[in-house]
Amino acid sequence: MKYIYVDKNNRYEEYPVNDDEKIEEGRLFFTEEYKAYIRKEKVFISGNLNSDIYIPECGYKILLDEGKLFVEQCNSEQCDSEQCDSEQCDSEQKIYLDQIRIKPGEYKLENGSIILLPESKIKLVIGMDYIKVFGQNYKSALLETDINSNRTAQFPVYKRSPRIVKRIKEETIRVTTPLPNNYKNRNSLLQIILPPLGMLAVTIAMGIMINRGIYMIVSGMATVMTSIFSVVRFFQDKKDNKETEKTRQKIFAEYLLKKRKEIYAQWQKEKDAYEYNYPTLDKIEEMVNDYSNRIYERTSFDDDFLTISIGHYYGDTTFKIENNIDELALNSDEFVEDGKKLKFKFSKMDKPQIINIRNAHLGLVGEKSVIHEQLKNYVTQLTFEQSYHDVEFIAIYDERYDKDFRWMRWFKHFTIHSINSTGLIKGE
Repeated sequence: MKYIYVDKNNRYEEYPVNDDEKIEEGRLFFTEEYKAYIRKEKVFISGNLNSDIYIPECGYKILLDEGKLFVEQCNSEQCDSEQCDSEQCDSEQKIYLDQIRIKPGEYKLENGSIILLPESKIKLVIGMDYIKVFGQNYKSALLETDINSNRTAQFPVYKRSPRIVKRIKEETIRVTTPLPNNYKNRNSLLQIILPPLGMLAVTIAMGIMINRGIYMIVSGMATVMTSIFSVVRFFQDKKDNKETEKTRQKIFAEYLLKKRKEIYAQWQKEKDAYEYNYPTLDKIEEMVNDYSNRIYERTSFDDDFLTISIGHYYGDTTFKIENNIDELALNSDEFVEDGKKLKFKFSKMDKPQIINIRNAHLGLVGEKSVIHEQLKNYVTQLTFEQSYHDVEFIAIYDERYDKDFRWMRWFKHFTIHSINSTGLIKGE
């Protein structure tokens, strides 16, 4: 693929043409071939032989200093005749930064900024730690590097890989909570013993009053026996309930742990599916830099074609958790409360708000700066997932905001391929 340079007063545009098409003689164009060099903290570019990048016919002295660009026009008085090989020092040469013609001065550099020197037929792409140079007429003292080590073997030929789709299933997980322990020893030991002792005292008093000693002895023994059996039963019931509760706690604790693992695995599976199907901008940037095979993975035949995430919200999970807890029950215990907490914790998650713009209209209302940032988010998702062969965009905006929409020119989706024209339309 070749890219023709077209001068438009104070800016330029590049138009792609096939390799087999003829290009008018004398017209400036660039191919996709380049060399990459390791960028130093400060890089000097000029027609001086001692420059980091020496361009014989460069009429400027250019300094790259971290995130800044310094441009100074070269003239014959400043040049050392033994070191400067530029024959056009005194002429008015053009220099462009990100397709806009600039004058000598100080400018801000972004990651991926492009510097074009049309008279020298040199184009430079400035990365964070590298510089890509397109053209032939130059010499570099910088160390050459390979920034494409993670590219596929068939690069730049694109081949769509079989797509992996993580589906989110509607499942139901049932958690059976044991009924509350209804055993309540309402009576203390004193309450159990006190009534028989009271009856014994009454019996003794009546026996003394009516002089019935045998009756008093028999009744007293019966009362004592009743008290003894009541006390024994009290302690036996307490022991049995303690053992039963201990076994109950152990069994349900193991059951609840098993269910918690099952629910968490389903919860994490759904969360991973959302993150995979709708990656964040940082993740998209990482995949683009790694030439991921997920680029352009969606086609017009997919259900999620032109589907994007417009934000996040805290909502219900797709899978459901059911239990047998009666919300109106008066009796409750720690296991019932654990079952409620388990359902409450894993019934919701932070999930993307999905919208399919193929079937719906999307409008944005708010401050321009916020809307412009949101547009970058949505366009990034669409251009990453969908190929420019399947989707083409037309952006219409006010010329006053040209700088805010200039980033769109990097996407081939904003090119109308049928007429080989840009899809960026600006006016008053």
